[in-house]
Amino acid sequence: MARDDIAFDAAIAASVAGKIGMPLLLTPTNFLSSSTSSALQSLAPDLVVVVGGPLAITDAVLAAIENLGFATTRIYGADADGTAAAMAGYDQTLAGLIGPTGPAGPSGTPGGTGGTGPTGPMGPTGPAGLGTTGATGPVGGTSGPIGPTGVTT
Repeated sequence: MARDDIAFDAAIAASVAGKIGMPLLLTPTNFLSSSTSSALQSLAPDLVVVVGGPLAITDAVLAAIENLGFATTRIYGADADGTAAAMAGYDQTLAGLIGPTGPAGPSGTPGGTGGTGPTGPMGPTGPAGLGTTGATGPVGGTSGPIGPTGVTT
């Protein structure tokens, strides 16, 4: 979690959140926003990592998170560079705690990664150049139509 008004802490946190496949939540400096509170309750994390010191996100925000039943930890430094260094160290700690990610579910099925249908075949070459390809089918769908002849791309 990072503050919502200055991007520095959020940019640092986004790097680590992306690596571990977790969302980055933003909130105002002085209070836990209702949308962030709702997201926390929906996600139900084991730990909420707050990036930035007490001037970036107040202790009252941490208390509000803890009052929802979540454990918190704060990562910060004496200044912006110190916060970046602290997050880099925390990133290395996470690398040892989190194992490799499992394979994605099959495309186009509930709970999967939601792929698309196969692409239609390429249209034949026309006198002025290559034909166009067919359209992509819907999720789990069928091939698109054959592209028209004689159309340049």
